[in-house]
Formats: sequence, C-alpha cells, structure tokens
Amino acid sequence: MKKIVIFMMILLFPVFTLATEYEVSDINIKIDVKSNYIVFTRDNLNNNPDLVKLNIPKEYMDELMKNNKIYYDIIKNDVSYEILVIVPDNKLKWNNLINANDELLNDIKDEFAKQTGAKVSSIYKTKYNFIVVDYYDENSKYYIVNYYTVVNARGYNFQLQKKTEITEEERLDLKEIVDSVEIDVLDEFKNETEEIQKGIDNYGKKNIDYKKYIYGAIIGASAGLISYIVGAFINKKKSSV
Repeated sequence: MKKIVIFMMILLFPVFTLATEYEVSDINIKIDVKSNYIVFTRDNLNNNPDLVKLNIPKEYMDELMKNNKIYYDIIKNDVSYEILVIVPDNKLKWNNLINANDELLNDIKDEFAKQTGAKVSSIYKTKYNFIVVDYYDENSKYYIVNYYTVVNARGYNFQLQKKTEITEEERLDLKEIVDSVEIDVLDEFKNETEEIQKGIDNYGKKNIDYKKYIYGAIIGASAGLISYIVGAFINKKKSSV
C-alpha cells in the first residue's frame, strides 16, 4: 500500500525542485531561486565553488557586478542563459511604480517599448507594477525579456538574456523568479512627493507635462538595456579547455 501511495505522489508531483532564498540587503531584496540555477551575488563570491567550476576569476565577477550595477547573476546550470538583476544607483523622481494609475502606467510601458525597440510589451501587476518588454537587441545580438519596476526611488531590472530565441518555458522560469521577489519598501518612499502625486492625480489633463512623469519613471531602466555577457566569458573558457 505504501508503494502505491508513493507512486501516486510521483505521478501527481513529477518534478519538485528546491528553491533557496537569496537576500541582498543593499537593495532591500529577497529572491527565491531553484536549485537548477547557479546564483552569484556580490556577497557570495569569496571561495565560491561555482566560480571555480566555471573557471571564472573572482576578481572578474566582482568587478563586472559592481561596475555594471548587477546585484544577482543567475545562470542556468547548462549555461544556456542568464538572468540579471540590475539596479542603477541613480535616484528617480518616482518612489514606487505601484502608485502609477493605469493610464500613466500604459504610457510608461509604451515609452519603454519604444526605447528598446520591443514589439511585445505588457504590464504585469503583482505586489509591484512591472513593465515587461520582450525584444531582440541588435547591438548585443541577444534576445531579452526585461521586467522593470521602481521601488524606493530606484529602478529594478529583472532581465533574462540569451543568444538564441527565448522559449515560453524560459519566460515562465523568469516570471517565477519575479513572482518570488520581496522588496522591502522603506517608510520614506511609500508615498510620492507632492509634485509627483499631483502629476498622477491630474495625468491626462491639459497643461500637464506628461513626458516629465514618464521619463522620471523609466530613467532607471536604461542600465537594463545593456547586455552583460557573463555567459560569453564562460563559453569562451569552456571551449579553450
């Protein structure tokens, strides 16, 4: 009887991959990542066996992450793609994108899509409002899906990048990581400034400089439009072995 019960559980739950929580206090964030990924943060590089396994110098990774505002580099075990969490240092006029109304949020989405050349874009609402763009970057020759939001007056980019076309399964993998995100909203950033709140309340009316509010929200996305190719370094080292 016990064997039958175990067999039925396997049928009902064929795949169960454990997830580990990774916290980065510098940007007030926690993310759950399944065990079929390699995860690098700025705090776990010393004596990291995954760096040794991939033959990546610790100094290289440390410099790459700091110079390019990367806080997580999440690499699929087979090194087929990576997911980066990029948070530029610059403070935005907006405190939290969750405070944007639907009309303004849609215009921010359209401008973000215009900047990236994305033909596919959407708004994804969870505890945070995300702008999602899905596009091919001609400069880097990478396919990219980017979830972007603003929390604590900083732009957060969750970006999957890959040399070949991104599959629906991989898009779902990125979404699953995004769904796990917990960002601690600091008290001083929970509400918008009087100027921004007034702009939100009056958005769409005449004599409102609407572009100011759109650009004020997406300036933190600019760093997320660049591909930081850790995977390229890995593949180069692998091919030389």
